[in-house]
Amino acid sequence: MGKQWEKYMNKMWWNKWYKVKDAVRGILSSNLTNLDIKKLVGKNNLRRCRVGDIRIIFQQTDAWSYEIVAIKPRGDVY
Repeated sequence: MGKQWEKYMNKMWWNKWYKVKDAVRGILSSNLTNLDIKKLVGKNNLRRCRVGDIRIIFQQTDAWSYEIVAIKPRGDVY
């Protein structure tokens, strides 16, 4: 699977881009404090992070590492 979420971020407006970039940086560095995160119901190891109307879907790969699966608007990601 390619990194389509990076392509989506490149098309994003700059004011949203900075907020999403900070959230992605926090997720990839396993610093999940101050992020709006919920576990997705019915999905094993998938979680979502809400940044305004953007949703970041990620999964836990190891005990303390995470991988970004998708970044899309709220209506398109679920």
